[in-house]
Amino acid sequence: MLVVSPPSQTIDITKKPLMAARTTHGCWTCRIRKKKCDEVRPSCGPCAFRQIICYGYGEKPGFMHREEDQRAEIEKIQRAVNESLRARRAFRVAKKQVLLPIPDPWPPSFNNPQQWSSLDNTMTLTFGRPPESTVSYPFTFHPDAPPAENANDLEMIMNYLDNIFPLQYYFYQPSAAERGRGWLLSLLLRSKPLYYTALAFSSVQRIFTSRDDPVTENGLLEELDYQHSLIMAGLAQQLEELPRLRGQEHLKLGLEILACTIQLQSIEIFRNKKWWKGWKGDWEVHTNAAGALLSVIGSDLDPSSSSADSATSDESPESGNTLGTDAMSSFLSEIAGLDFFMTSYIWSDIMRYANVGLKPSMQHSFFYLNYLEEGRIQLDRLMGCRNWAMISLREISGLEAWRNEMLSGLKEPVLTGQASGIDNLIVPPLTEKSAEIEARLKRGLSSISTNLDGLAKHDRETELVTNIFGLSAMIYLAIVVSGSFGRLPAAQEDVLRVLSAIQTLPKHLLMRVSWPYCVAGCLAEGGFRGDFRRLLSETSAEGHPMGQLWNALDLIEDFWKIRNSLTPAQHIESPWALAMKSTKMKTLLI
Repeated sequence: MLVVSPPSQTIDITKKPLMAARTTHGCWTCRIRKKKCDEVRPSCGPCAFRQIICYGYGEKPGFMHREEDQRAEIEKIQRAVNESLRARRAFRVAKKQVLLPIPDPWPPSFNNPQQWSSLDNTMTLTFGRPPESTVSYPFTFHPDAPPAENANDLEMIMNYLDNIFPLQYYFYQPSAAERGRGWLLSLLLRSKPLYYTALAFSSVQRIFTSRDDPVTENGLLEELDYQHSLIMAGLAQQLEELPRLRGQEHLKLGLEILACTIQLQSIEIFRNKKWWKGWKGDWEVHTNAAGALLSVIGSDLDPSSSSADSATSDESPESGNTLGTDAMSSFLSEIAGLDFFMTSYIWSDIMRYANVGLKPSMQHSFFYLNYLEEGRIQLDRLMGCRNWAMISLREISGLEAWRNEMLSGLKEPVLTGQASGIDNLIVPPLTEKSAEIEARLKRGLSSISTNLDGLAKHDRETELVTNIFGLSAMIYLAIVVSGSFGRLPAAQEDVLRVLSAIQTLPKHLLMRVSWPYCVAGCLAEGGFRGDFRRLLSETSAEGHPMGQLWNALDLIEDFWKIRNSLTPAQHIESPWALAMKSTKMKTLLI
C-alpha cells in the first residue's frame, strides 16, 4: 500500500541517511536512544557493543512512567555511551603507540603453512570468540540476520560496486567467461563477512568525506567498528567450518574466506593513511593469511592448468556432467572469483616484499611464480602492470634477502666497507643473478610499444604504468647490487628517467605508481625534489584520487632528512625501508 504525504509536507529526496533507520520495535534502550536495534535476545547487539544496559522487549521500564525519572535515565545512558565511545577511541590511539591484542580470526598455523593439512581429518582449528583481554573489540553477531536488512545497507553496497570497486581495481576488465561483475555481486550476497566488508568500505569512504564534521565522523567510526566485529565473527565461523568440507564445497567456502581476507587487507591499507585518527592496523596479517589459505584451497586445483582451463576439466560442467544452467553459472562464478582474488593476492604479495623486504618469516606459503612465468595469471588485467616487471621485482626482493642473510653472518667491518673478503664471498653470485634480472628488465622495457596512440586505452595505460615499474625496478636492483644507495654514480639520471615517465602519465593514474614514485623520490636531489612535491600538489588540486601517494611523499621527505645522518651499515637497506623504520609506519605502497 502506497502512502502519499500531504501536500503541505516537503520531502527532500536528495538527502540520504548516513546511519541506519530508527526502530520502534527494538529494545527499550534503543527506542529511547532512537537507534536501530538488531533485536537479539536477551541483550541486543548495539547495547552489548556499547556496554550499556539493555532494558529488553517487555513492558515499559518503571522509569518510563515519570518524566523526571525518564530524563535522568536517558542522561545516564548517554553518559555510558560517551564513555564507551571514549574507550574505543582511546583503544585506536593506543594501537598507534603499541600493538595491543585485538580479535584475530587467524590461527598461528596461518603463519606456518607447513603445519596445515588441508584434507586431513586430524586438522583442527579453534575459533570462536576472541580470547578475553583487557582491550578488545566489542563483539556481536546475529547468525540468523539476512544481509541487506535496510535501504541504507543496499545503498552502501551499490556505492561499493559503482564507486569503490572501480577505484580499487581500475584496470579490471571482465573477460567474456566472467560475464561482467555478476560473480562479485553473487559472492557478496551469499557471504555475510564479505558483505560486511563492502559496507565497511563505504563507511571508510564516508568517514574520509566527513572529517570536518566531528559528530558525523564519530558516528561513522562507531558504525565501522560494529561492521568490523560482524566481519570477524563471520570469518571465524567460516574458518571453523572449512576443514569439514571437501571438493567443490571446500573450494567455494575457501574462495569466500580468501575474498574477505583480501578485502580486509585493502581496508587496513587505506586506514593506514596519516590523517586517520589513532589507527595502526596490520595489513600484513591478512596478506600472510591469504597466502596460507591459498596453499590450503590450492589442493582443490589442478596445478598443471590455469583457472580458465579448469572450466573444461573433468570436474567442470563441460566435461560431460549433466549440470543445469544454474550449476554452470555457479561454477563459472567460482572460477572468475578465484582468478580475481588470486591475482589480487599475488600483486599485493610482490609489492609487500618490494616495500618492506623479504624476511625469513615471509617464506612462500603459496608458490605463484610459475603462474606468472607461464602467463596463467595476468597481473595487468587487474593492476595495469605486465608480468615481466612484477616477476623482476619479486626476484630483486629475493636477491636482497639473500644478500642481507649473507651479510648478517659477517662481522661489522664488512658492513662498513673495511673488509676485503666481501668481494670474494658475495659479489660473484650477486653479480651473476643481478645480470639475469637486468637482462629481463631490459628485454621488457624494449618491448614496450613506442606507438602508444595506436593502442586501445587499456593497453596504452598498461604500457605507461609497466614502463614506470620497470624503470624503478632498475633503481631497486642497482641499490641491491651496489650495497649502498650512496654508490650510484648515475642515480640522478635514473631518477630523471622515472620522473619524466611519471610526468607524462595521466594524472588519474598517478596513484597506481606510488611505489615507483617513492623509489625515485628518495634518491632525488636538488631541483628534482621540488618536482616530486609539485606532482602531488597538482594532482590533488585537480581532484584526482591520491591513494597512498601522500604516504609515499611522507617517506620521501623523511628519508631526505635522515640521509646524511645514516651510518655506512645502514646504507645497505633500501631508502624507503629506512624511512619506514624512522617514521614507525609500515606502509604498503600499492
